[in-house]
Amino acid sequence: MIPGTIERDIVIEAPVEAVWRAVTQPDQISRWFTGAAEIDLRPNGTGTLVWDGRATSQPATVHLRIVTIEPPRTFSFRWLHPAGAAAGDNNSLLVKFTLTPEGGHTRLRLA
Repeated sequence: MIPGTIERDIVIEAPVEAVWRAVTQPDQISRWFTGAAEIDLRPNGTGTLVWDGRATSQPATVHLRIVTIEPPRTFSFRWLHPAGAAAGDNNSLLVKFTLTPEGGHTRLRLA
């Protein structure tokens, strides 16, 4: 069963380039979301997000497949697919970040 959707729209007091790095670079992702991250940042690239148990009740590893990479505006990936299976529409959740400049700030839409 595929989980529900993730939706959020926020304005961040930082330029698009800084927010882009925060959502695409492993060293930045591991500062705000996971204990560790690895990402091959290209279409059909793969990645891994690791939680060490501090933020979750137990350690967890999630595998990703990159869908869209259009710097510095759009980044999407699929996750939560069964181990060993190829991520697709029917077995994984699509996570999409869309960044839009607003003055010196950035609107981040997560859908």
